[in-house]
Amino acid sequence: GGVVRLPVLLESALAEQDSVVAVVQRRLEEQSGSLLGGLRRELVEELLRRKRLLVIVDHYSEWPEVSRRRLRASWPTALAMVTTRQEHDNLFEGRPLTTIRPLPLLANNLLDFFTTYLNEQQQRARLDDSWLMPACDQLGRIVGAKPVTPLLAQLFIDDVMDQKQGGEGLLAASVPDLMLRYVRRLDTAPASERELAPGFTLRPDRVQRALKLVALASHSHPSPGLASYQPMPFPRSLAEAALGVAEPLGMGLECGAQGAVLDYLLKFRLLQADGDDAEEARFPLDPLADYLAALQQRDLLEAEAQQWASSGGDPGDAWDRFRASLASRKPEARALMRGFVLALRDCCQARQARQAATQRASLMPPPLPDQLAALADLDPEEERIRLEQKRAQKWTWELKVPVDSERLDAIAKLAAMASAKAPPSARQAVRRSGAGAALEQMLKNPELNQAEREAAATVLGLIASPPALDALLRMVAEGPQPVALRRAAAEALGLSAAERHDGEPTAAVLEEILRGQALQAERSWERIDAVLPLLQGAARGLQLRQARQLPVVGQEPGRLVPMLSLTSRDGALTTQVVEVAVWQLPLPGGEQLELVVVPGGEYRLGSAEGENGKQECYAWAPESAALDREPLRTVRLAPLAMARFPISQAQWAAVAALEEGFNPAPGSFDAKGIWEAHGQPGSLPVDSVSWNCCQQWLALLNRWLASHWRQQELRGPAPELRLPSESEWEVACRAGSRT
Repeated sequence: GGVVRLPVLLESALAEQDSVVAVVQRRLEEQSGSLLGGLRRELVEELLRRKRLLVIVDHYSEWPEVSRRRLRASWPTALAMVTTRQEHDNLFEGRPLTTIRPLPLLANNLLDFFTTYLNEQQQRARLDDSWLMPACDQLGRIVGAKPVTPLLAQLFIDDVMDQKQGGEGLLAASVPDLMLRYVRRLDTAPASERELAPGFTLRPDRVQRALKLVALASHSHPSPGLASYQPMPFPRSLAEAALGVAEPLGMGLECGAQGAVLDYLLKFRLLQADGDDAEEARFPLDPLADYLAALQQRDLLEAEAQQWASSGGDPGDAWDRFRASLASRKPEARALMRGFVLALRDCCQARQARQAATQRASLMPPPLPDQLAALADLDPEEERIRLEQKRAQKWTWELKVPVDSERLDAIAKLAAMASAKAPPSARQAVRRSGAGAALEQMLKNPELNQAEREAAATVLGLIASPPALDALLRMVAEGPQPVALRRAAAEALGLSAAERHDGEPTAAVLEEILRGQALQAERSWERIDAVLPLLQGAARGLQLRQARQLPVVGQEPGRLVPMLSLTSRDGALTTQVVEVAVWQLPLPGGEQLELVVVPGGEYRLGSAEGENGKQECYAWAPESAALDREPLRTVRLAPLAMARFPISQAQWAAVAALEEGFNPAPGSFDAKGIWEAHGQPGSLPVDSVSWNCCQQWLALLNRWLASHWRQQELRGPAPELRLPSESEWEVACRAGSRT
């Protein structure tokens, strides 16, 4: 109303014999310094009466009752703002009252809060909805149905921005670390107030330690006779006893120091006095209490596990005994401690991830986080799928950005999640995320560059959902589409066999293409370029599909697989489809070799004198040009089986892993394309291996095959592998041809 008012803050409880007027007078004198000199009490009283001072009483409900009585007794007629958790108090009786209640900040309105906060900070452009929606979901999971303090929400969204700037992804930060950041944000005392006693400084790390001790003590408070493991008000005596626990897991504080630490925690609102009883306190946030208690419990269990290991016992027993004690509770008791159990799960996951990153051995049983999740009625796999789904939705959203390189990067990220090498949760999340529909739109969009559309086809094959397969089949059948794109779609249909076993209709479409578009002595390269890539794509797609259903060599007849055969004669190209029986030979790690049989018999090898091109491959040795290196000759071979393809990088690595120190990845190949990296990872031939290395690899494989044959009780002796002779190699390469 045009009236200037001066705010005066009262946030500390009134001391004995103190009054509101006296405290306001001191505050004004402190703020004005020498400007006003000494203020007369009568002036302060008149300013209060005329409502020219706005008294702000903060944390009123957290003051001790004796201080609240002093405030009520000395309260003048004045304009005031009071923050309190209590709706009814004698202070307000007989006074005009306007109540302002902040809207509860719950999981369902976090998006509005985040958006407003980012706009205020002029940071909205840094986080689009593809980041904000998963952020809301994760914070909502942390707090459940409980309200969120604005400070925690602010800390969380700041953390999300930090993670994005560091390129680590939304879910990289651990929730326990976020809670410790919340503590550090509140713990803002200057150095002068941290000196609680001569020689005892309450450093920030000691503050965190004290809070963890008090949190676990409050969670372990018997109710009745059993630790409740839920956030509860606690008496000061309980907290002081926790702070007196001896080192190394406690702080070992003396009685006087215990009280001083608690007073410090209350003063800086790291703890709150509860209700009218100043002897009782609680944590300001239930999730904060749960996570601090869980961090301390994890440290205790790790120390106990270390003791078990030192004495020759199983360190996992320490964790198992504690988990069993929680599991033995009645369902209603387990429901109350759910927040603590999930917090402990998060703390254990964070520790396992950190130990894995630093390659440190862990005494914690690997399945412990999942076991704790199940104890809290949370399906660990569904939880992983739900969190992975948020990542997939982010990359799906980025498929629509107007920058080519960013779209290709998003396709590659989705390919990594859908790859057969990815965890099952990631593959399932991609299917649920709506990525398939977005990739189908890219596949059909003629305005996009062809590299993006081909990459989209590959990922659709990995997703292998019915709509994805339908989209690929339509692309293969549509003549007006670029032939390279149709080839990519045909190859992607082969990838889908890894996830779906009802693919006979798809195989029939590919085989129809393979048999229906043959080239007959074709000389036009325009015609060849328009047909051959699609035939090659269909052949590759069929090969990948059939590879899933090949019988083991020596156990039953081979499977007839349609193959594309090309003949080039006098500049003309002819294609035909031949059916060859194919078997598979299992390798370690789920890999396999595809084998075809070369029949035994007599074979004519070499080439006639004067045949065109006979000596061209020996141009490097002109001094022996007169020698006939490939004379016509007849050889007799016994039947043999030979691998259809050169040994791949994945096959080499699977066998090399059988012997420590054997190089699993020779050469310097680095997969760059989506097909090489995620479609068929490790499928290119291994390179840079010597003859001696090959002999060592074959010896390892033969020993493994002999053991595998016995374990699987397969018929007949185990096959023995070797490198082919020159004659065997040439017979196989000629494939029955005479030229």
